[in-house]
Amino acid sequence: ATGDEAHLSAVIGDTGLAFAKDVLIGEAVRSLTPLRLPGAEKAFHVPFLGGIRAAVSNITLFHLDVGDDSVVGLGDSALVVVVSGITANISMAWSYSYYSWYFPVEISDSGTASILVQGMEVGTTMEIKNYNGSLALNATQCGCSVKDLVISLDGGASWFYQGFINAFEDHIRAAVEKVIPENIIGSTSKLDSLLQGLPRSVSLDNVTALNMTFVNDPQYGNSSIEFDISGLFTSTVAKTSNLQKHPQLSLSCGGASNMLLLSLDEDVFNSALEAYFKVIRHF
Repeated sequence: ATGDEAHLSAVIGDTGLAFAKDVLIGEAVRSLTPLRLPGAEKAFHVPFLGGIRAAVSNITLFHLDVGDDSVVGLGDSALVVVVSGITANISMAWSYSYYSWYFPVEISDSGTASILVQGMEVGTTMEIKNYNGSLALNATQCGCSVKDLVISLDGGASWFYQGFINAFEDHIRAAVEKVIPENIIGSTSKLDSLLQGLPRSVSLDNVTALNMTFVNDPQYGNSSIEFDISGLFTSTVAKTSNLQKHPQLSLSCGGASNMLLLSLDEDVFNSALEAYFKVIRHF
């Protein structure tokens, strides 16, 4: 056996997947708050009277409440996270102006508004691949749907303009459903950099190191993901010889429902003994 073969396997079970899901959701919430959404302007023509211009701006999503309604699932080669029942709070500024062909004076008003987003659902599909011995994370799909929006105006004669501002509901809904997936996909690049930055070799002391290079793509089960790792000990002062393949030993006391299950073959122990033997003989 060589360092290009797997001698150590790590299986992440139900508990580990739930933990990973919570980490991903937490990172997504941090990347989404605050989040600026695009503004909009609408013009309305009133026959024989004139025109009305209404605009919304400084639309900012500043709070997300995820709750506990979230699930994680495994496909053939991907991890799927779905979060339902999300509520969000959005603030914005609004303005209104009326002009008439009969009166040269323009009437205008402005204020702020608060928006309550209810029943939001977000789903993300992520692939984890082996990339030159490291792990690469890629969000292949992400979608968002909004069930309800409640817009409440403050300032000015807000009660009078509520109907005009409600005309922006579709714009705000579409903006939320577009911008949130874009930002989630963008935020996965940080996690991808973190995974690819994992050390491929871990020094145990000044003479030995553990080869942590990933071998092959992860294997997806019904409720677990298995990662194959080289797992051999190496000497920093002398090369170890090739080792023969031996049966695996398990270091877990449970099944795949545990957070992490480790399995290793005897080559791991043999490589550790040989590495230290080489060091002793070298000196």
